[in-house]
Amino acid sequence: MGFEVPKHAPAFGTYRWPTAWHIRWQGSKGLAETSVTLSTRKSFGNWVLAGFSMGIVSGKLSYDGQQIPLYGLAELFMM
Repeated sequence: MGFEVPKHAPAFGTYRWPTAWHIRWQGSKGLAETSVTLSTRKSFGNWVLAGFSMGIVSGKLSYDGQQIPLYGLAELFMM
């Protein structure tokens, strides 16, 4: 089980915006795994030490022998 942020993008401040996530967990039917990538991001606030933005993510979920496409929104609060 784990949560990884393998990719980041520069930000105006002391942090970096995450741009990809990889998550693994044990489900009732075995190991589940998902990878999503940020395709676009709109910044709503940046205070050098922290930031807030919204983005669109897409990726896939692998579980129980199936590959399920994912598409959705991501809220990013960085400190």
